[in-house]
Amino acid sequence: MANLRSLVFSKHLLLIMALLFAIKIGYGNSGNFEVRKVVPVQDKEISALSFIGADEYQFDKGKVDFNKGWIGIFMENSVGEGIIVNMVVKGSPAEIAGLERGDTITAINGITITGRENGDTVRFKNIVESVGSENPVSLKVVRDGEVLTLRPKLFGKLIHDAVGIDNTKEKQNENNIIKMINGVRKGRDMSPTHSVFDDSVFNRTSLATLQRIGEEVFAREGYQATSHTNNFRLPLINYLLTHPFAIPDAARVLHDEVVKKNLKQTFNALFSLLGVNFLETKKKYSEFDIKTVIDGVVAAVLNFRDLQTGMLKELSERELNFLYDNAPNIFLTTDDMDTNDFLEFFNIASKVDTDKLMDSLGLIVSEIFSLLPDDIMINDINTEKLNLYLRGVAISKKEGQVCDVAEFAGDILFAQDTEIGTVVVGGPGVTYYYKDAAVIIDIGGDDIYFNNAGATRHDMPVSICIDLGGNDVYNAKDDFSHGAARFGVGILMDAAGDDQYVGKDFCQGFAFFGVGLVYDMGGDDQYNGQSMCQGGGAFGVGLLSDQSGHDKYISCRFSQGLGLTKGVGVLIDHEGNDQYIAGGKFEDFRNPGRSFQSFSQGFGIGIRPDETVIGASGGIGLLFDETGNDSYYGDYFGQGSSYYFSLGVLYDKDGNDQYHAGRYSQGTGVHSTIGVLMDDAGDDLYNAYFGVSQACGYDTAIGLIVDSAGNDYYKSGVMAQGVGSEKGLGLLLDLSGVDYYHANEGSQGYSYESVNEKFSGIGILGDIGGDKDIFSTNVQNNRLYYRGDAGILLNKGD
Repeated sequence: MANLRSLVFSKHLLLIMALLFAIKIGYGNSGNFEVRKVVPVQDKEISALSFIGADEYQFDKGKVDFNKGWIGIFMENSVGEGIIVNMVVKGSPAEIAGLERGDTITAINGITITGRENGDTVRFKNIVESVGSENPVSLKVVRDGEVLTLRPKLFGKLIHDAVGIDNTKEKQNENNIIKMINGVRKGRDMSPTHSVFDDSVFNRTSLATLQRIGEEVFAREGYQATSHTNNFRLPLINYLLTHPFAIPDAARVLHDEVVKKNLKQTFNALFSLLGVNFLETKKKYSEFDIKTVIDGVVAAVLNFRDLQTGMLKELSERELNFLYDNAPNIFLTTDDMDTNDFLEFFNIASKVDTDKLMDSLGLIVSEIFSLLPDDIMINDINTEKLNLYLRGVAISKKEGQVCDVAEFAGDILFAQDTEIGTVVVGGPGVTYYYKDAAVIIDIGGDDIYFNNAGATRHDMPVSICIDLGGNDVYNAKDDFSHGAARFGVGILMDAAGDDQYVGKDFCQGFAFFGVGLVYDMGGDDQYNGQSMCQGGGAFGVGLLSDQSGHDKYISCRFSQGLGLTKGVGVLIDHEGNDQYIAGGKFEDFRNPGRSFQSFSQGFGIGIRPDETVIGASGGIGLLFDETGNDSYYGDYFGQGSSYYFSLGVLYDKDGNDQYHAGRYSQGTGVHSTIGVLMDDAGDDLYNAYFGVSQACGYDTAIGLIVDSAGNDYYKSGVMAQGVGSEKGLGLLLDLSGVDYYHANEGSQGYSYESVNEKFSGIGILGDIGGDKDIFSTNVQNNRLYYRGDAGILLNKGD
């Protein structure tokens, strides 16, 4: 089944991992603290740059072997028997040659592999890679007691033409964010690392691992045999995988560019992440003019229809409808899409000229913004003048026909069916909106919306809803509502009041091949959604921006700043003591009945090709909270984390905050990806009850926590607080305060050796400042501990 649930992890692979972890690190223990070397550091000058300005630890494209072969199996070693095949990827060389799950491989190219614990899988992988692309290997296989010989012809694992890496043409096309990151770092002294990390074993091992992480940038998108480029990969993700110590600067640049009071500036930065220029249209009016807004939206819709025809000319009507109808099946956990449909979806999606589509969408959004003053709140409405405006407001399908009164109720000033859809103006009293509309402008009152409220429909590619005041309720009856877009532009703006948003799936600032926006300017608001909501994007940009108030965000999963394939999803909260809650409905198969999926709160996710050769890189998910004492509640996957060629960032600027989660959370990257959690101020609590969290990098991924100030408390289970596993990098950096760290064994600056390759992870915990920090292990002040080949724990006092 090709959906996120089946692709997130192979159950069989997870069982193997769980057994290995249980044997190697001992669940529930916190006593053993392995140390290779201890260095006193009380006389050393150590700063954050010692960790995040380390350009001598850098990827070198010239060292990459682009001829590596790939066979397409998940495997485990069985001492004395050989290599057991746990899964065969559909469409891979292994499947084509007839290899099956449960087979035992006992020899490759005449070399016996039946003896060494873990070493046989490493040797097998090395042989496959060294044989190289387009060449066959000979496998001796035991199946049900019968000995077989199979000869798969290998695919190439790597391609030269990855996006945004070290070539002149691509350098010219680097997006503005990467240029800004380089600008921040330019001229900085990048050499102080040697004054701290002067251990030859650590340096040698770390360089090899960082080189291995960077190599993944060139991995095929799902290992398709005929690919020459990674169609869905975003340049910033490739850049950060090859410049891991630039990640803190990148997070700050992203924050500073995205978090603007001016929506145009925000969208300019978000479009830049997709490699698209957002062309701003100059502000046309200083006052809010209802007739001008309505006429402008009508013109924008008609213009977009013409543009859309040209942009999507490579698609047949059937293909366009297939993309439109199957978005929920691709990005949600359902049983409605089989592997062939999954393959067809991404083949069709790759034909869409996303850059041209986003260019056109950006023009529509900018044109709509140009019709609105910076402050759209209206305190005094001249009803007589308004009625004069509304007489000739739009092009009617049936001239003079007014909508059925049952479709709207209460204080309705104007309602008419037009060429672009229904146009409605509500008065200062209570108004009830039932029918979907292309344009709604409500000038006040405590209103209730049961309709799309600024979300697109198949025959309504642009929709805008502006409510100028009152404590409103937005209660969606359908998916894709409340500032959501599917092949179009959906905008919901609420100027004031304590509002409630109750949605289903794909709502509250979600975009699929489009631009979706919820912009709430004031009040203590509550957002309730199910999945794919509260700032999410796939092949587009989705934004939820709340300007003020103590707000609550509640969802089940895939929400609150979610970046999916070729998309950017953002949640920005500018002020207030806020609560973010994600989970509680969809059980996670790793621990059913006791854990739930979140995939939220600054989370990026791609579709990993576990079961088939078809996969797709993920997007960029951002959650920025500016002020207040905030609480974040999640479970499995979330809080500045990511999965498979994505970027997830949770950045909290101020306040005493609490972070509660379960697994794969709090600055964790899983499978060639980047997860970042940054907190600039306050006494904060980080709690991950299971672990594999709190700056954990797993499988050529990068996980990062940077806490800049405050007396902080970190509590977790296994593999946490600066851990690198399976060639991953985990960095936890706390820059001041008296802090407390508790985690089980195998945590706190710990590196794990790879099961299948001759590489180690990199695990770093650096505490700089505070003379009374407390660790769950015997860690002294002003000491640098080298743990294993590439594990570091630094406790540097004031």
